[in-house]
Amino acid sequence: YDLCIIATTANIRFKVFLELISKCTVKNIIFEKVLFQKESEYIDTENLLADKQINAWVNCPRRMNLSYQKIQTLLANETDISLVVTGSNWGLACNGIHFIDLFLFITQKSNIILDTTLLNEKVIASKRNGFYEVLGTLYGRDTSGNSIELHCSDDENISIEVKLLTKNYQIIIKETDGDVVIINSDQEVKEFYKQLYQSELTHLNIEEILEKGNSSLTTFNDSKSIHLPFIRSMKKHIEIALNEQLNACPIT
Repeated sequence: YDLCIIATTANIRFKVFLELISKCTVKNIIFEKVLFQKESEYIDTENLLADKQINAWVNCPRRMNLSYQKIQTLLANETDISLVVTGSNWGLACNGIHFIDLFLFITQKSNIILDTTLLNEKVIASKRNGFYEVLGTLYGRDTSGNSIELHCSDDENISIEVKLLTKNYQIIIKETDGDVVIINSDQEVKEFYKQLYQSELTHLNIEEILEKGNSSLTTFNDSKSIHLPFIRSMKKHIEIALNEQLNACPIT
């Protein structure tokens, strides 16, 4: 097969991947996120992909958005970049990796360290049975001085807002409202932001891979570098909240 998309829940994705490659020859794979629940599955998948010469990417598509591509170029020479996400009930455990991937895309740094001390002590059952969600603030930084803050509350109807702050720029992206405001010392510019649905992206992913042999999505290896600290931090926090030792991180 030329391309396979594995869009299962995280708890069975590795098993599905093993079954797939044991029965089929596949050239390219797109994995849905959160990738896997166990650290060992990341290492094993990385080795199997290399052994079978399979190209693989992870579906974190904000980096495909033209507004974020422009912002990444605009901030290419900036230092001490701060990415701050605020909103309510947006699924920090399920969707936090999207914004950590955006942080990776903007900063081009993958050595992130996460701090869970500002997350709410209690975790909540996800709408998917057997999985959990978290509220509060997840803080992260890298060794270059860049930082990320993910704020998720249970208040009513607070739209997601993304801020990127540097010494020279203040950029505010209101994804739901469709606005981007770029402020620097010279001017303030307001632009249109279009949030693309997955149904508007999948065919573009497929065409790019089949025609060019590459993808604008995150490579598996790059995504692994941010997934591992994320699932470690989530697993530890959920274990403390449940007062229970877990053999896997129950998020998807």
